[in-house]
Amino acid sequence: TIKPEPVAVATPSDTEICDDGSFTVGLETNGTSIAADHYLVTTAVSDPGLTQTSGNVTVGGTVMLAGPTNTISGTFSNATTSTQTVTYTIVPVSADGCEGDAITVEVDVWARPVTMPGPAAICLGDITDILPNVTQGSGTSVSNYAWTYLGATATNFNVNDPPVFPLFPNLTVINTENLAIDVSSPLAGQGLIGFSLVVTDDNGCTSL
Repeated sequence: TIKPEPVAVATPSDTEICDDGSFTVGLETNGTSIAADHYLVTTAVSDPGLTQTSGNVTVGGTVMLAGPTNTISGTFSNATTSTQTVTYTIVPVSADGCEGDAITVEVDVWARPVTMPGPAAICLGDITDILPNVTQGSGTSVSNYAWTYLGATATNFNVNDPPVFPLFPNLTVINTENLAIDVSSPLAGQGLIGFSLVVTDDNGCTSL
């Protein structure tokens, strides 16, 4: 007796996430083949800098997921500076033990952009641009800059032109590439001016 094999389908067949992002992939058969009793799923990663932080299929092992439908889910951290890939190999198995052809699902894990704003110190009497100094991860450009004002002990300064502080002290986020810190007023007093910066790249991934 020749027994039929299940034909597996994964939806989506491939997907992308940012560093520390999560995904879900659905498993089923194609609607015309025999149903899958279960799926044998193995996982491999492209780089040791890619680590799994959660998920129902452990990297480096084989897991049996019950049929006729199921899902693969996971969260991955990419500690590298480039895109890394998780590859799932899925084999559908019928109730009679017949294995269908293996299919693969690739999950690209994008690296985040990194920022090193500077300079970290400016002189009284100057107008100085604070640059974001972005190093791209998997992205190719920055789609948004978000500087958040954290407060200050310095006095009589302005930020950007037209000036933002102290005229608008409740404006905490500035969406601009550079910050022009103006301490040129004779009344300016030394101290700290605090900002944090989060950039978003063209993949939608944000810096830490």
